[in-house]
Amino acid sequence: VMLSGDGNLVLIHDETVNRTTNGKGSVSELTLEELKKLDAGCKFDPRFRRQRIPTIYEATEAISGYDLSANIEIKPAKGHEGETGWALGRYLATEWPTNLIAPIISSFSAEALESVAVEAPGFPRALLVDRVPRNWRAQTKRLGCSLLHCNQGHLRKAEAEKIRETGLHLVCYTVNNARKARNLWGWGVNAVISDHPDRLLDISGMRAMTSRDATEPVLFEFRVIVHQLIGEIGEVVTFPPKTLTSGASPFGASTSRT
Repeated sequence: VMLSGDGNLVLIHDETVNRTTNGKGSVSELTLEELKKLDAGCKFDPRFRRQRIPTIYEATEAISGYDLSANIEIKPAKGHEGETGWALGRYLATEWPTNLIAPIISSFSAEALESVAVEAPGFPRALLVDRVPRNWRAQTKRLGCSLLHCNQGHLRKAEAEKIRETGLHLVCYTVNNARKARNLWGWGVNAVISDHPDRLLDISGMRAMTSRDATEPVLFEFRVIVHQLIGEIGEVVTFPPKTLTSGASPFGASTSRT
């Protein structure tokens, strides 16, 4: 998620709309009304014409309708790390449906993870990295993260085993090859993020783990609108009360529901 210029959380990958829509400009400088006028599908395939950039509210409604949960990555525009984390935290604390499994909140930004925890401390957080840093243990502990998400291309077996020994949940991206997924599973990796989950369903033992009662998660990322969580990471968290005492945004902005 990323903040629009008028404080709305939207789902988009880049800091600008240039590559993925028929418009131009920075997401952080465009209002939600301006973003909603853009076609976010025409550059990919004619079948997707007139697809609009979704808000966090629309994405939540979609996953609720399909009985899914989510891995929400905070992708703040440069200079908006804390503000974006705070805005998502406020949304989670006040708007996330209590009948849904708590989403995993991941980010490359330590500042964003710290800020989301101010408003929504009970939601599971994941430190997102490319290569696993040498101080991964200290970083995850300081940020209160129960998961570590890393690039599968850089992960080694001994490294995975050491991480799992600490009790951290280990998730790898982006795994589109069944053989690679099987190897990672053998290393103790808890879950994989994939553009093509259908390619991974025939992995031995994986089908048995695709129910909501599974003790280990199977995590797939559909890079369109929502992230699907099959199963759970740990226990369902206790949601904070709707009436918050944390006060106004320390960043001088507030999330909007337009």
